[in-house]
Amino acid sequence: MPNKVVLPLSVVIMALILSEVMVYAGVSVTLREPVNRFADIASWLALTWLLLRVIDAIFTRAVNLSYKKNYTERVSILGLLRKVVKALLLIFAVIVIFGNLGFDLTTGIAALGVGGLALALGAQKTIENLVGSVVVVADSPVRIGDYCKFGTYEGTVIDIGIRSSRVRTLTRTIVTVPNGDFSSMQIENFTSRDMFRFFHQLYIKRTADIDVVFKMVKDLDEFLNEHYLTNQEWNQVHILELRQDCYVIQLQAYINANNVMEFYDKQNVVLVDILTQVKKYDVEHALPTQQLIVNQTDVASSKANSEQKSDNDESASNASKDDDMANKTDGSAQPARDDMDKKQDKHQDDAHNIDLDKDHRASKDKKTAASPDATATEKQHGIKALREKGHALKKRKFKHTKRKFGLSIWNQP
Repeated sequence: MPNKVVLPLSVVIMALILSEVMVYAGVSVTLREPVNRFADIASWLALTWLLLRVIDAIFTRAVNLSYKKNYTERVSILGLLRKVVKALLLIFAVIVIFGNLGFDLTTGIAALGVGGLALALGAQKTIENLVGSVVVVADSPVRIGDYCKFGTYEGTVIDIGIRSSRVRTLTRTIVTVPNGDFSSMQIENFTSRDMFRFFHQLYIKRTADIDVVFKMVKDLDEFLNEHYLTNQEWNQVHILELRQDCYVIQLQAYINANNVMEFYDKQNVVLVDILTQVKKYDVEHALPTQQLIVNQTDVASSKANSEQKSDNDESASNASKDDDMANKTDGSAQPARDDMDKKQDKHQDDAHNIDLDKDHRASKDKKTAASPDATATEKQHGIKALREKGHALKKRKFKHTKRKFGLSIWNQP
């Protein structure tokens, strides 16, 4: 007898013998009546507690036997039955306890029926999930511990409850799916596979001799058919496609394995053996490449056109720069040149003035020492010098005008 059953069983026995003990002890009837009512309620509570412990013990034993005999499909059914039986037992215990307390059970059951109908109308989704759980357990598309794919998720089923089922995904998260939706989904059960498919492709360059390729395909077909890890379900090697750069060779086989980890180990062995066989033939594996064909004449002409275009662009940019400079200096260059010409004229005038002053002082000196005839001659020389100065100023002004006309911006080529 399990230890969990001992305590509630003792309470039930004590509640049953309490009334007899009070009779033999000579307790009055007025005192025994409330004590007996309390003993009945305690006995029903203890009996419910005892039955719950017994149900847990029975179903735990049944689940262990199912795992021991490899009847894993029974685990989900046993879990659902355990929850249903416990729920019914609790409802029955509540009804009996309220009856012992003096409540009218007929009216309560009728009210419970009406309330249940209203609850059923308002909780249609919950009832749908309950029916879906029965469908999942009865139809058994998946069982606890199966690896399956449903909707956009895939993972291992860890629990199938009354309302929902729980699946642990590859990222170790738990997805809870209502059984109403879970029963209507397309579920792919990977655990139910009896064998695993080996499906791969080889890419061989088109530079290989076709006879060598054909012989290699034939030998690989025999090798894959006789390999110790493959079965006789469907083993075939054939040329699938002729591409511009390679031959596509498809390998198809089935491998017996208990789980996916064992299949991956066996698949590695088969792949290495196939690649070892391919090395025996004068072929090369095709890698992703891209070929570019260049015409030298087109390259030379395009290069010349690009150089000519760059020269034209450069000359155009220089011309635009000159125009900008001309526009910017049009208002400022002309006054600057006029100032320079005025400075030159002033310098020449100063030079002539210096010469005239020198001539005047020399004539004065001569005047003091010479005769009146010399004075007249000096006056003539002075008048002549003034005339020459006027001619020189006119000539210089003409040259300045001519030079300024030659350096004008608007007459530039």
